[in-house]
Amino acid sequence: AYLVALDHISGAEQWRTPRPANITFSSPIVGRVSGRDQLLISGSDQVSAYDPVTGQSIWSSPATTKATSGTAVWEGDLVLASGGYPKAETVCIRADGSGSVVWRNPTRCYEQSILAHNGHVYAVSDAGSDEVLGDVPGGVCRGPVHLSRVLAREGASAVPCESPIGVHEYLAAGQSRISHGSADDEPPRRVNDEPSFAV
Repeated sequence: AYLVALDHISGAEQWRTPRPANITFSSPIVGRVSGRDQLLISGSDQVSAYDPVTGQSIWSSPATTKATSGTAVWEGDLVLASGGYPKAETVCIRADGSGSVVWRNPTRCYEQSILAHNGHVYAVSDAGSDEVLGDVPGGVCRGPVHLSRVLAREGASAVPCESPIGVHEYLAAGQSRISHGSADDEPPRRVNDEPSFAV
């Protein structure tokens, strides 16, 4: 297995870098992370960064799992990735060249990509619930929104948008609507405003 860079006009090979021989489905992505362009990819039991011009390794960290499908994301000098198969893991890694793991969480986001936005990480887990909501540098916590019946067997990804409203799916018996109330009134009204997150 390998990563290869091709000239966008001629198609000529610019560089080729070996990768572990293992199945993985994640797309590489180039991002400006920790003050430099880094080509990021997860899978094959690692999260790695390469120089997009030369293909040389910048850092690599043992993380995620053998097979991943989602694209790695970044926030500041941190890279986040999730997988997959055969185990479940979402990780946050320092992209300063050290590849040190900041935190790990056993949440599985195999097919869908996670979202890092304004210092928080958002994801829809394979269980169909919004389980990864939290502070990027500090770790993750379980969120209140459960979409398992709405997104059963779907591979939805989180995307940024402007101030959507999330509705708690567990209405009381006989309750067919949600009373009007402020967006932060989730427990009594079952409505939760979560800025910059949508599924």
